[in-house]
Amino acid sequence: MKKYLIVFNAMNIGGIEKSIVSLLRNVDYQKCEIDLFLLRKEGKYLEYIPDNINIASSGLKVDVYTSFREYCKFNKSFTKIINKIVFSILLNLEERGILDKTKGLSVNYYTSLLPTLKKEYDVAIAYGDWELEFIHKKVNANKKYFYLHVDYLKSINLIKRDKKIFRDCESVLCVSNDNISQINNIFGYNQKVMLLPNIIDEKWMHEMAKTGEKFKENDKFKILTVSRLADEKNIDFCIEVANELRKTNEGFVWYIVGDGDQFKNLENKINLMNLHSFIKLTGAKSNPYGYFSDCQLYAQFSKHEGYGITIAEAKTFKKPCIVSNIDVFKEQITDGYNGFLFNLDKRSVANKIAEFIDDDSYYSQISSNVEPTLNKNVTLNRFYQL
Repeated sequence: MKKYLIVFNAMNIGGIEKSIVSLLRNVDYQKCEIDLFLLRKEGKYLEYIPDNINIASSGLKVDVYTSFREYCKFNKSFTKIINKIVFSILLNLEERGILDKTKGLSVNYYTSLLPTLKKEYDVAIAYGDWELEFIHKKVNANKKYFYLHVDYLKSINLIKRDKKIFRDCESVLCVSNDNISQINNIFGYNQKVMLLPNIIDEKWMHEMAKTGEKFKENDKFKILTVSRLADEKNIDFCIEVANELRKTNEGFVWYIVGDGDQFKNLENKINLMNLHSFIKLTGAKSNPYGYFSDCQLYAQFSKHEGYGITIAEAKTFKKPCIVSNIDVFKEQITDGYNGFLFNLDKRSVANKIAEFIDDDSYYSQISSNVEPTLNKNVTLNRFYQL
């Protein structure tokens, strides 16, 4: 039986974490044994990990990415404080452009502080940048893979480091064709790139929806966005669209489900524009599927993505999607058929939503074209062959 190791940060609420849960819930454990190594054994998605998964962690309560004050609460030793100072200096020099960030010096130093795993594996899979460095230097495995879930250039961009590490990887696994094109264009490793789509666990999501929270406003047209509240997710644009839409149509409510460093700024903007009757920030929800089942339109205006798992989830509930016109979303949405692709023009987007609200037959026509993304068997078969 093959022994697999999956390495990630923690099981907080997010798209990558969700993809790990879906994979682990659908694997045939007659065919493989899986260990999950987490930097920190924490996060709301831990409760969804199957009981037969061995979860290991670094044992760290905080790491060197944590603020200096918080770090020192848990680490009193002189050596560990020096580690934090050195890491902070490297990170600062990279952010200021004094050190070449693409060499990954801060990530390299960070990984050097983590333990080496003694167990031997057939397959090790890294789900992020430090994770790749970790399996490269700290894990004994016959085959090592980097599983890319984000836009490489905009979210990772450790080209000089990865030119070396990728040579030792069996393959770079990608969740979308757009990822594959990007990696091929940067590194030219056509033979070392493989499409491994996220599993969309349709049955589980529908079961979760039965107990999930739903919209409170049943007399309104219900719009949903589920996202981390970060700059690249462009949630600010949702607020701009809602402000335009309410000028001509007040019969809607827009739930934004998620948390992140932009929460307070978005909340302030909603209050400043007097949109609190139209936009609701719910915070993060480990089970957002009641909202998915209850909404009438799903909206996502990200500046960049690796795939867009929430769009696939919305399609599972046969909800039309209105999304930003980026290449990776074109793999899921056919403009004018099962949803709409828009350049970031708030008036145009607001007009299209208003058309949906006002014309039931038009909405029904687009909704009838929405089909779930069925890729579970493809992904599992490729996973077993790694």
